[in-house]
Amino acid sequence: MSQPIVTPVTVDYSTADGTAVSIGNPPDYQTIPTTTLTFAPGVTQQTVTVTVFNDPTPELEEFFVVNLANATNAVLFDNQGVGTIIDDDGPPQTTAAITDANLDPEGDSGQSTMSFTVTLSAPPAGNVTINYDTSDGSGQNGFDYLRSSGVLTFTPTGSLSQTINVIVFGDRLTELTESFFVTLSNVSGGGVVFGRSTARGLINDDDPLPANDTLLGNDGNDTLLAGDGADVLSGGAGTDSLSGGRGNDSILGGSGADTINGGDGHDTLNGQGGNDLVTGGTGDDQLVWNGAGNGNDTVSGGSGFDSVAVNGTGASDSLVVGQVIVGEEVIPQLTVTTAGVTLVVQSDIVNVVINGSGGDDSITVGSVNLAAGVVLTVNGGDGNDTLSAVGALLGATRLRINGDAGNDSLTGSVDRDTLDGGDGDDLLNGGLGNDSQIGGLGNDVLSGNEGNDSLNGGDGDDTLLGNAGNDAITGGDGNDSVLGGEGADTVAGDAGEDTLGGDAGNDSLSGGSGADTLAGDDGADTLDGGTLGDSLSGGAGDDLVRGGDGDDSLDGGDGSDSLIGGDGDDLLLGGAGNDGINAGHGNDTLSGQAGKDTLLGSDGADVLLGGADTDTLLGGDGDDTLNGQGGQDLLAGNEGVDTLNDATAIIDEAFTLSPSVLTALEEM
Repeated sequence: MSQPIVTPVTVDYSTADGTAVSIGNPPDYQTIPTTTLTFAPGVTQQTVTVTVFNDPTPELEEFFVVNLANATNAVLFDNQGVGTIIDDDGPPQTTAAITDANLDPEGDSGQSTMSFTVTLSAPPAGNVTINYDTSDGSGQNGFDYLRSSGVLTFTPTGSLSQTINVIVFGDRLTELTESFFVTLSNVSGGGVVFGRSTARGLINDDDPLPANDTLLGNDGNDTLLAGDGADVLSGGAGTDSLSGGRGNDSILGGSGADTINGGDGHDTLNGQGGNDLVTGGTGDDQLVWNGAGNGNDTVSGGSGFDSVAVNGTGASDSLVVGQVIVGEEVIPQLTVTTAGVTLVVQSDIVNVVINGSGGDDSITVGSVNLAAGVVLTVNGGDGNDTLSAVGALLGATRLRINGDAGNDSLTGSVDRDTLDGGDGDDLLNGGLGNDSQIGGLGNDVLSGNEGNDSLNGGDGDDTLLGNAGNDAITGGDGNDSVLGGEGADTVAGDAGEDTLGGDAGNDSLSGGSGADTLAGDDGADTLDGGTLGDSLSGGAGDDLVRGGDGDDSLDGGDGSDSLIGGDGDDLLLGGAGNDGINAGHGNDTLSGQAGKDTLLGSDGADVLLGGADTDTLLGGDGDDTLNGQGGQDLLAGNEGVDTLNDATAIIDEAFTLSPSVLTALEEM
């Protein structure tokens, strides 16, 4: 690090082959994959250790590199280091070696020379020639330096050192320290071998980091060009042209019909007064439009993941979202109109957010025709807001409506929407499509309408209506009222004393914690009471009804039902149909009522009543009371001191049951 730091810095490092290789037989060094190095506050230096493998083979000097990348909270000025492996095998010989070089500073223009020295360790026995050539590192031939290649000649009586000169180009770009390499090869004559055959040349940048400028246009028709840096531009009055250039800029158009381009970087742009043309440029940009505070603006994102934020005044605003139609053609654009001004959003914007802010706002979303992946978010903010997309055709655009604080009314579109009521007593209506709704805090009313919807009441005493479709509904905390509606619904009460209804379809109802009331209605329903004393009614259809914990009341209703009491002292009524009833633990009362029923007392002192038809009553453990009532009934007390009344036949402890009775017992 160039100086002590107060914020942790991370940087990735990894090795790469030069003339040394990490894969070979044998390898020269052990490769290091991409690894993250962390500098804690106050730490300015760390060590990267690379394992080098020994071998007995006489060879040339070799090198590998360590590359740095992806620095956070710091700027890389030298992103490459060179590791040199000097051979120590074989008898002493005359060696040729080249030294590193650097140029500091590189200059802002023109050409400079970087010199590398090649030296022999002793006079050669005869004339020696050595080839040399340059190659790119992080620097590039033709941009940062000019390639140089040639032949050096040493004689027995001449100088032991010679120079290789490489031209380096100056520039005004703020950039990392750059590198290139000079490599010696093909030594011939004089009994000379290479000691160090590769050198690195470093080009040290001398251009300052870009300044963060503030440009003020004031009155008049101004042209503001920011250049590099995180700049602030304000056009003021007049018809201005503002360009952010590189960097993360903040640009305000001021009054007048302005043309704004964010340029490179993640920019924040606001045309302000007047009819402005705003383009984000390159980068992930945020384009702001404040409705009545702005004019009739047109915004486009350019390249990148761009967003538009539409902000209300803080009072009670009325905003309308629509589409652009020319003749009979629907243009892939979105419009927002409020207080007599209109924003046109081009199709390259991927995220549009409309903020109602404070006040009792009305935000209406009409049909739009945008590209796939575009998200339209409507935030009501504080106040009692009306946020509606009723009847809107959105196609591939995804709509999210957030009521935020206040007693809000939210209505979805024809397509798939996400609605979140937030705090307050909210009214949510999903419309058509497979919608997701969250009531949030407060006593909310959620209606799924058509589609396979997901509803969650959240906190409060909520009313949830699934209506048509196969819905998944959770009441959440509080004493909730839930009706699944048509379709095969999954309904969960969660915490609180809930009232759950399946309505038409094969539904699954679960009470959760609390003393709940569950009604299956039509269809083959599954009802689970939960932890406390629940009331469960299967309704029409062949239902599975389980009381769970607590003293429960179970009524199978019409159909051939299976009732399981679970723990607690339960009341189990089979209703019409051929029912199978298992009391479970506790002192339970079982009544088959109409139909050919099979009753099993299980644990506890149970009372089993067969009903009018031919029933089978099995007392199970405990001191049970069995009464066949009308019909040709079979009674067995099993364990305990039992009382058996009105039995056509009394079964002893070894008995055979019909296949239909065995099937009913298996289902229980």
